Amino acid sequence: MMIRIAAIALASLACLLPVGTLGSEQILSHVEGQQSSHQPARAHSSNESCQFDWGFDYQGDDLPTGWPNATSAQDCCNFCNADATCVYWSFIMDMTPKRCALKKGLSSRSPNPNRISGSRHGGPAPPPSIPFGKPSFFFSCTYNLSGSPRLDIPMCDPSFSIDERVGDLLARLTVVEKAAAITSNGFSVARVGLPALGAAEDTHGIVCGCAPALKNNTGCPTTFPAGPGLGATFDRLLWTEIGNVMAIEARALNNQQQCPLYFLDPDINLMRDPRWGRAQEVPGEDPFLTGEYAVNVISATQNGPTVRGETPKYLYAADTMKHWLMYDTEGYQPNTDPHPRPNSSTCDVNGSCGRGTFDAYPPAQDLTGYYVKAFHAAATRAKPEAIMCAYNAEYGIPSCANPLNDKLAREEWGWNGWFISDCGAIHGILNSHHYTSDPNSTIRAGMIQGGVDVNCGDANPAFYAANIPGAVTNGSILETDLDRAAGRYFRTMIRLGMLDPMQNGEQPLTEIPSEQIDSAHARSVALTAARRGIVLLKNSGILPLKHAENINFAFIGPHLNATRDMLSAPQYHGSNTLVNTHSPLQVALRRHWKVSYARGCNICDTVPPGFPNMPCGTPEPPGPAPDTSGFVDAISTAEAADVAVVFLGNDQTTEAENFDRVSLELPGAQSELLQTITAVQNNVIVVLLNGGPVAIEFAKNSPNVKAIIEAFQPGELGGDAILDVISGVVSPSGKMPYTTYTAEYSSRDIREVNLRADGGTTYMWTTRPTLWPFGFGLTYTTFSYKWEGTSGSAIRVQIPSTVTAKPLATHVITVTNTGRVISDCVVLAFLVSIPGQSPANAPLKRLFGFERLYTLAPGESKSVSFSSTTENLAIASTNGTETVSSGVFGIELGDVVTPATRTLTLAGQPLVVRENAWVRGLPEKPSHSLA
Repeated sequence: MMIRIAAIALASLACLLPVGTLGSEQILSHVEGQQSSHQPARAHSSNESCQFDWGFDYQGDDLPTGWPNATSAQDCCNFCNADATCVYWSFIMDMTPKRCALKKGLSSRSPNPNRISGSRHGGPAPPPSIPFGKPSFFFSCTYNLSGSPRLDIPMCDPSFSIDERVGDLLARLTVVEKAAAITSNGFSVARVGLPALGAAEDTHGIVCGCAPALKNNTGCPTTFPAGPGLGATFDRLLWTEIGNVMAIEARALNNQQQCPLYFLDPDINLMRDPRWGRAQEVPGEDPFLTGEYAVNVISATQNGPTVRGETPKYLYAADTMKHWLMYDTEGYQPNTDPHPRPNSSTCDVNGSCGRGTFDAYPPAQDLTGYYVKAFHAAATRAKPEAIMCAYNAEYGIPSCANPLNDKLAREEWGWNGWFISDCGAIHGILNSHHYTSDPNSTIRAGMIQGGVDVNCGDANPAFYAANIPGAVTNGSILETDLDRAAGRYFRTMIRLGMLDPMQNGEQPLTEIPSEQIDSAHARSVALTAARRGIVLLKNSGILPLKHAENINFAFIGPHLNATRDMLSAPQYHGSNTLVNTHSPLQVALRRHWKVSYARGCNICDTVPPGFPNMPCGTPEPPGPAPDTSGFVDAISTAEAADVAVVFLGNDQTTEAENFDRVSLELPGAQSELLQTITAVQNNVIVVLLNGGPVAIEFAKNSPNVKAIIEAFQPGELGGDAILDVISGVVSPSGKMPYTTYTAEYSSRDIREVNLRADGGTTYMWTTRPTLWPFGFGLTYTTFSYKWEGTSGSAIRVQIPSTVTAKPLATHVITVTNTGRVISDCVVLAFLVSIPGQSPANAPLKRLFGFERLYTLAPGESKSVSFSSTTENLAIASTNGTETVSSGVFGIELGDVVTPATRTLTLAGQPLVVRENAWVRGLPEKPSHSLA
């Protein structure tokens, strides 16, 4: 899902051209010659029947006619004058093509060098600008959002309950206004003082524009490592701190009118298949790891840096967990992808298995035992304000029309937030899945059957805004249905404080200054996250390279100077400028390392039309051979060096939203480049920058590849973190958050959602060959894992008669740093099946706990304790019921190479922990389709 933030102005050049740094003459010159730079600008100056407001953006109530294309601000003026309902307009110059936003109302006015705005002939001047340093909703609950005295009505009075305030607000709005409000694009109702909520992303950092730069910061939001890099840290405290930083930056940016307070993340789908194009967004393949990540990040982002257990008066921000429920493939996109996929892709079977048409039929035991686990943890413990339903279908019903939404999240789990569609997914119920036949039945399917309250739209107006009024009029839905949906949405606005007084310091969150954006603390957290997420996959004794400044390095490969490629997908990171000076090469030169460099080859020689989100390639596979003309320079550079560091991986042309990979191998000529370098240099270090796993069997087996570093997409300070690991400033301590398979894995059909079928998938079920298992990761030291006391002996536990939170068994080990380097240590706890002794339906292996121990010095020991409970011993049966059953299991604590092991015998009658009756009656998979 990609979203354009429409409710709050995002000056795309704000980081480079901070507000106030351009004079009015310069602004006019910058905005494509609308007025000569020698002629000073005049705010609200009269010009051919319109009032022009140069360098400002107007946010407010858009006309339902959409955004017409335009070539000049005068076009927008003419469009507005021709429509009797138009009062204000904005000429949007940073869209392609340029467009006009025509508005019947206005909520705010903010600086933006990419806009010219104005009002119709004889129309009113815009309301005053929100004071500098105040939030986007500063004038809420004032008539016409004008800053006049606050309205004395219940919706604006904090002494009333939230339910009373919501009820009062609903009673004051028309059906048309309520329908327009429940869209992600943002909609304000000025006459009652209702501001727009809007939406943005915060996948691994706030995705918004920049505030004015200050002496010690860029004004741009912090970008942390992307999903797998964060998952690899196995660090709850770090995830919480990242959430805290995002919460503070969201408020600080909103206080500069650069960002809304509602966010469409995190993405907590599971990496069921490593080829998934959006693998780069998620923490990994394990449901327990992903659930713990979601709980900590969402709780911290919404509640901010509060004392544990404390309930804050206001939310810092509102988060969404996505994509509910079975979204883990992009597939071939026949409507948007101009390049046919290679014939090896199973997604080409019958022309489509794209995310907009994919229909998943997982077995009941996989649904309850794997796919819903992370959602359950987040919904019941972190309580995100929203859940996003997905593009695909489950069991023959589009996700956003599926009764499972209400049945599972609301009825079974007691979650009480609001569902939002992925952007365009409501429209997809009708036009992609062909599940409904007309807009009225689609509205009913989404809002009533699917319980979807809010429409994230990729059109203007969004599907709900355009069609709900008619659906209410003809009786397809009732106004009370609309009120239920809008009421859930408005509750979040009240919980954010958007309708409460703030002008006299009543809301401290609205006073958070821009100094809190890109702060020294935020940068420290970003660097720490990148360091802790790096995984050392191989080390034949070459690392760490102490006194790196005395070594002659060759930096080779397409990622040697990576900046944006360290940030992941462009639609999921903010306007970050710090990364532009923190590539691996730039950091090395700044540290006075002796580096020669040669790119060698590209990842993609032919950048596709429509990039990003379009796959590398040419119209007809296999296309021309990759360009190897850079090999000559790379060879000579490597030969002259003491050590060659080869930076390889993927970028947004080879793995991204909108398409899946067809191979796990390195794309382009990268594999050939590596083999060429190892032929002339016997001290090679490979650094991988990628999202999903890469099959580099040659590198693992080559004696000249002395070390392999998996850096994932390490964020804004990734270059610093990589060099810190190479030079031994820190010991690597990350663990793989997913399985790295051999290239053979690509023979498995990507549509197969049965986790046990066709050789299985994920470490929990796969029997396929692998290069590195889930949880693998080396350090620069060694650790021992020993049972404390007699706890290492085999133990026998009686299954209780009732579900209990009390531990059935406690497992305690002593972890000792037996090497010579100070290092963190990630301790993993697995329940392992024993063939012939464990229940037949149990996974081969399952994570049930983890702890990160910080900075263990040589010789230092720490105790770590894990518990076996009825919850983490329950196994999903074929009918979806989760049951603790008798049998013998292995317990493994430590790392995945030399863990401490013991057996756990469960005796007695089976105990049903979770009946999961909601899964009964789901249709069987059609015989004609794998999906």
